[in-house]
This record gives sequence, structure tokens and C-alpha cells, in this order.
Amino acid sequence: MRDRVAHFGCLVERKHLASGGWRADALTCALTAAAARAALTAAAALAALTAAAARAALTAAAARAAIAALTAAAVATASAASAAPGGVVPTEEPAVSRDDEPVVITGEGLSALIGTPVDHLGVFRFDPSSQAFLPIPFQVDERLDVTFTVGGQGEFVEEDMYDVLGLDDGLLDEQDEVVFLFGDGGAQAPTGAAWPANATSIRYETMVQDERSGQQPVTRWAYLFAGPALQRSPVGYVAWGGSPSSSIVTSRFSLDFTDRWLLTGFRVTPPCGSGADLIDRLKIRSAPLGLPSVDEEVLNLNSEFLGGLVGPIRVVRSVRGAKSGINTIHYDLVSRGRWTRLVHLRVHPLDRFDVYFDWLPRSNALFFRDGMAGPVPINGVPDPAVNTSFAAWNLVRGPGGGMFVVYDAPPSPFFSERRLYYRDDAGYNDAPAGTGHYPDEDDSAYGTHGLSILNVQECNFERVDVGFRVEPLCSAEGSLDLALAHFELVTDPLEVEATPQSAALGTVRGLAVARDGSDVVLSWPPAGGAASYRVYSTLSMNFPFASWTLQEEVPGTAYRDAGEAVRTGTKAYSIVAVGPDGTEGLW
Repeated sequence: MRDRVAHFGCLVERKHLASGGWRADALTCALTAAAARAALTAAAALAALTAAAARAALTAAAARAAIAALTAAAVATASAASAAPGGVVPTEEPAVSRDDEPVVITGEGLSALIGTPVDHLGVFRFDPSSQAFLPIPFQVDERLDVTFTVGGQGEFVEEDMYDVLGLDDGLLDEQDEVVFLFGDGGAQAPTGAAWPANATSIRYETMVQDERSGQQPVTRWAYLFAGPALQRSPVGYVAWGGSPSSSIVTSRFSLDFTDRWLLTGFRVTPPCGSGADLIDRLKIRSAPLGLPSVDEEVLNLNSEFLGGLVGPIRVVRSVRGAKSGINTIHYDLVSRGRWTRLVHLRVHPLDRFDVYFDWLPRSNALFFRDGMAGPVPINGVPDPAVNTSFAAWNLVRGPGGGMFVVYDAPPSPFFSERRLYYRDDAGYNDAPAGTGHYPDEDDSAYGTHGLSILNVQECNFERVDVGFRVEPLCSAEGSLDLALAHFELVTDPLEVEATPQSAALGTVRGLAVARDGSDVVLSWPPAGGAASYRVYSTLSMNFPFASWTLQEEVPGTAYRDAGEAVRTGTKAYSIVAVGPDGTEGLW
């Protein structure tokens, strides 16, 4: 690719190299010789900088490839090495990486591929060392609207759900989700890189940016291709037997399910954690108006296992029903370093609905919550310092492993209040009255924490969203700073942009730049298959093209940028062909 850069009144024609850098090929000046010398100096500096950037990008890509090849045990070992002894809060915590974070792109953002068989899709990263596209783990989770009938009297509820029932058509739809891990992305591919074997002429270049404040931004690219028999990565990050009583296992943690609503084990995988079960169980209490509270055992008896999905990136597990709340549906989404529980609560009036983790007693365990200056010990002795107003997050730290939890309960007209559930009391037995034998392990409450929803109104055919997200922590890892760093992953999410590109469209070559009074006039030869052209520009010379601004889309092969010829500073242009369907050609 070639373009021309207006710099201090001069036009620098450059060629984009396969290495990712640029070479200055020509210089045309409309101003003074002094300005020309300044432009030449700047162009030389730019060449040096871009060459260094290319080497750095190559090194970083090679490092990412090496890291991706490491075993999960090696990654966990590195985390364990940085953990402090139990009960001691370190002054510095390891940085929170986003490599485990799932990147989700809906079919709505992939309009050029709607209707493509999902088994004809493939996700790749570009490897600068081999100058080739390499497959990365991904999956496509289909979604659809399902109508459940209730009671045979014309009642029904419609649920927008993951296709755990196997009802969808196997084609990419707007609701479907393409998922891969941020850590598996790579460098941006140069224009001339050969596409994978069997790929069609349409692809999506996906740019994913981590721009958390106070740290260097990280940008990674992944490429979604379509075509029969595309190469697939053999790597998978999660395993599950698929039954309601089977465990979900990743290289970071595992969840032990003993039935539909019954989660009785949470383990942080060695060597990061001990591998021992850390919780008594995940407990649920539902209190109908004027009636005794019921527990998760009762909810379990009045429910059905809908099924699930399992792929290289995540498991989706789904259960319908909760005693008389037959329209309640909950999902567990489990990926390598994250577990999300989503509950679509549809019930008759309740005094309260509680969902909370009951931990097993351990020495040197600590509890942190949003809004507290420091931790309190989890020792079975009640601590009035823990405020039970709603907490956006809490963290449990201790030997064997811990967890960071973010709560999701958006305000709703169907309940009056949301609160933190917390109790640390060795003498408290939370077995519901009149239920007979309640099969928890210790008949006590050690650092129980979760979410309470109060005064729930009738919502059988609406829904109240209640949920949480859990990220496992290594043994004796956890501090206020670490909690805030984890919470920043929620408040400052990854930015994802998927751009359609077509190999069938011609690439714009021979861009001419001229000065007409105070205006810059661009012109270029037509590109094959183009219905229009997009004019991109940048003022910062900050490559790659993700930082460029779409200035305008024009139907012809010329563009006037008013007043830009007299600017002091740098402005670069690039023209990209656009097909009739809005798909871009290559830069």
C-alpha cells in the first residue's frame, strides 16, 4: 500500500511494508526549502520510529505465540509464585491480565456473514514471524427465542436464550455470539498477507482494545473468515460432561454441580490454589409472602435441566424452574478464568430472594467489600463493621484460593431494594425451619456473602435479572487494590470493532495529493468492484490504522479537504474501496 502524507506543507509518499513499517519514497514541497528540510528530518525520524515499532511488534507477537503455547499448569505456576503467605496482605499485587477475558461478537455486527453455516466460520490471528494466519480457539453459540407454555391455559413466557435445546438452524443469525479469548489475539495483518486456505472473499478484521486508565493501551486483532474446511485450533480451555451433576473444569478453577440448582464445590486449580473445595455450597433462600423460606434443595426438586453448550472457550449450562417459579431460568457461563451466573427471576410475590456462598472454615481468611477501607477476618465471629448495603463487589482471600465477585442486579420496578448478604457466625445454622435434614457440611456460617433482593413483586411473565460474576484468585492473593483492578475490568470493558473486508474489491493505488489554494485535493484511480470510497485520515501518525478517522464516504474518485493545506503539522490520508453491501476492501 502507498499513501501520501502532508507534513509542514510537503507531501511525503510512502509505501507500507509487509513488516508493518513504512518507507518514504518521494517528497514534494509547496513551501520553503527550510520547511522541506524540516519535513525530510521528520520523515527520517518517522522511518526510524516505525522500523523500531515493527521490530517491537514482531517481538511482542512472537512472545504472545510462545505464551499461548505454554500449558495451563505453567501459567498457574507463575501466578502461584507471586502469591503471598496466607493471611498477609501484600503491598503489591500482580497486574490483572485480560488474557482470560472472552471477546463476544454478535451476529448483528457481522452482517456480511449472516446465513453462513456456523461450521464454516473460523477465527485466526496473524503471526508476523511466519507471515501467516494461524487458527485460534473460538466457538459460535447460537441464540434464539423460545416460547415455554405454562399450565395449559394459554399462558406462556418467551425467553431469548442460548440454544441449549438444539432447536436453531446451524446458520449465523443476528442473535448468535462468536467468542474467543483476548489473549489469543495477535498483530494486525499487513495488506498483502495471504488468506487461509479455503477462505471465501469476505472476512472481518476484529480490533480489540484494552484502554484501562493508568496503563499502556493494548490492542489485539483477530480475523474471522468463512469457508468450508477451514483449519481449526485443537486447543480447548474448558471441559464438562454435560449432565446436571457433572463438574465444569478449567485450568484456573472448577465447579462441582451435584444437580440442577445444587453447586457444592468451588476449587482453585493447583498450583495456583490447593485444589481443595473452598465452599460448603452456593445457597439460595426464597421467602414467599407469609410462608416459610425454601432452600436450593426445594428449588432443585421443582426444576428441569434444559441442557448446555460446550466449546473450546466456554460452557453454557441452563436450568428452568424454581418451585412455583416455573418460568425462572438460570444460566451458568464458564470460561477459563471467569464464571457468570445469570438468573431470570419470574416469580409470585416474595419477601426476599437470597443467593450466597457459604465458605468452609479456614485460618487466615479475609473478606473485602466495596466501600470498606480494609478487610475483616473470616473467623466465625460476627463483625458489625461489614455494612450490608448493596456492594458492587466483594473479595474473599485465604489459603487454598479465593474469589472476586461482581454483582449484577439492575434496579427494577419489581423489587424495592438490593443488599449485600453477609454473615460470619460459627453459631448460626441457616437450615430452613421445618425442612428436616438439610445437607450442608458444617451447620455454621463462615464468611457467607452474596446478594439479597427484597420485596419482589409479582413478575411471572416479566423478569427480574439477578446475577454475579466470579473470578478465581490464587492462594492468599487479594487486596483492596487488586479488587479495584478486577472491578475495572467491568467498568472499563474491552472495546471491540469488527470491520468487513473483501478480497474481491480492488485496493486503491496511486493516490494523488495536490494543493488548491488552502485546500488539499485528493484523487485516485477507480478500484474494481467499488461502489464508493472511504476517506480515512490521521493527525497523529499513530499507526496501525485502528487510530485513523473516517472522514467521509464519497461516490467518486476525488475528495477536497477544505483548509487543510495551510495546517501546521501532519495529516495523512488513505482511501479504501467500499462494495455495494458496505464491505471494505483492503487498505
